[in-house]
Amino acid sequence: MRYVYGPVRSRRLGWSLGIDPVPFKTCNLNCVYCQLGPTAAGTVREVVYPPLAEVIEEVKEALASAQDLDYVTISGSGEPMLYGDLAALIRAIKSMTEAPVAVVTNGTLLTSQPARESLYQAHVVLPSLDAAENRTFNKIVRPPGGLCVAQVIAGLATFRRHFAGQIWLEVMLVQELNDSPEQLAYLKDAIALILPDRIHLNTVVRPPAVAVIRPVSSARLAEIAAYLGSDCAVIADHPNAAPGPSVEAMAERLVEIVTRHPATCDELAETLGAAPSLTAARVAELTAQGRLTAHVHHGQCYYKATHIPSCREGHNAPVLMRENFHSCE
Repeated sequence: MRYVYGPVRSRRLGWSLGIDPVPFKTCNLNCVYCQLGPTAAGTVREVVYPPLAEVIEEVKEALASAQDLDYVTISGSGEPMLYGDLAALIRAIKSMTEAPVAVVTNGTLLTSQPARESLYQAHVVLPSLDAAENRTFNKIVRPPGGLCVAQVIAGLATFRRHFAGQIWLEVMLVQELNDSPEQLAYLKDAIALILPDRIHLNTVVRPPAVAVIRPVSSARLAEIAAYLGSDCAVIADHPNAAPGPSVEAMAERLVEIVTRHPATCDELAETLGAAPSLTAARVAELTAQGRLTAHVHHGQCYYKATHIPSCREGHNAPVLMRENFHSCE
């Protein structure tokens, strides 16, 4: 499948069927910590690609064999809110399954009312906010032309007032960038305005776009979670995974997973519900075949797909449409 992957085991969403509706690295940001690498050409415009009917057909096919899903999650390898038919896609998914629909987004496009309205039909929205002070925010997410973080926070707060579902706010902490007491005080004030149902703390675990950035220690994460309040938690490791694909299907599933994000052998084994030794053997085979490449980050070996297309094969390039957010004056 080109637009649907999994089900995979998610740290926050359990057993989740993923939907990836935009071409690889179609994003309005160029975050220093991005596990998919740098954004080659950022865009702040919607894309009307791929055709909605093609995505729906793949979702329908995947749901026919998926069982006991916790969520259907619109996320993947770009910013899903740049997909021009997002609202229609959410409605279509809800008509096909009882599983709740989640959308993982960087949250910056919620400065636009039409963009906010496109998410109202979702059950859970998982936006990010990595800093609440403008200079640090732009240093971390590196949007083309810059963004005013006050507008981003206002957009999130406005969305909260009109959205009936759950908001789970993720904060990605980077050592010596946004983990100081001053930066955390700004974040705490912003969180009080946004009023998310949950706050999830994360740090740089997988190989980032900028190699020199460093994760925040586990002890410091626990301190920060306590400071931000009872609704805040450090994102846990993957829970034990349910049984996954057969041995014959492992190779394609492994490549599919690491096309979306790098993973260690242990993470792949948990996601697939496979024995670690069998997973390691299959990863070694795929690496020898040149389909996977290994990257060492802080003593951990992560695997990535060797071939990641810049645009889905067999289709024309994206058509760009409406701008969705404002830069700082």
